[in-house]
Amino acid sequence: MTCLALWLTPDGTVTIASAGHPWPVVLRKGKAEAVEVSGPLPGLIGESAYQTVTLKLEPGDRLALYTDGVLDRLDSRKNHLAAIKRVEENMNQTSSVKIDKTADILWTKFLKQDTGKKGIEDDSTLVIL
Repeated sequence: MTCLALWLTPDGTVTIASAGHPWPVVLRKGKAEAVEVSGPLPGLIGESAYQTVTLKLEPGDRLALYTDGVLDRLDSRKNHLAAIKRVEENMNQTSSVKIDKTADILWTKFLKQDTGKKGIEDDSTLVIL
């Protein structure tokens, strides 16, 4: 089990902490980039301190949050860094799409990518902010 915690304020500031969860990807000015935030799995270490990353989302920016099942689908060798690059590449292709259509388009792209897998083998969730 992993966890990703976000604190989003009305001015667009988002603070992110991760407990073993895949890195979110931010799309800003047509360029997608992973937000490198890491931490130990929840409950693995008794008293854990978690790194946080704070960024400001501007109008038109998007933040993709997804589970590791999406990454497993994008790279059958379970190379999550390579799979995150594929998330970035796919996010770059949605920069001109309305946000309410972005998740559907990305999901379709993820399912069509030929990684040697048939369908989805793990829980897979995708949220776009």
